[in-house]
Amino acid sequence: MTEPKEYKLRRSVTPDDLLRVGFVIHNNTYVLKSAVYNYTNKPKTPAIYLVVAIGLNDNPIMIHSIVDDGGTTYPPFYNKSQRENNLVYEEVINNYNKIMDDLVNKKILKIGRRRHD
Repeated sequence: MTEPKEYKLRRSVTPDDLLRVGFVIHNNTYVLKSAVYNYTNKPKTPAIYLVVAIGLNDNPIMIHSIVDDGGTTYPPFYNKSQRENNLVYEEVINNYNKIMDDLVNKKILKIGRRRHD
């Protein structure tokens, strides 16, 4: 079973860096929203998203979540008991890791320590 990797914000990131890779400013926070799973009956319609929010104040912070199109968190991302034999979860996590790895390659994030629940 695929597990989500842990990521951390690079301290050297600037607002220009975030805007360059697709973040938008929303209430003094830089936000990136990317689809990690599309509806099967509407392949180009996202059903589940990764939302990354970064605040670059005196103490920079990154918050990310996996949410459905209604804004509700996607339970298997946070609850290991809902991951077994869950093909949607596998696709969500594979896409999550790809998107976040791309932000590592673009020098926005770095790989953190492994998650321990």
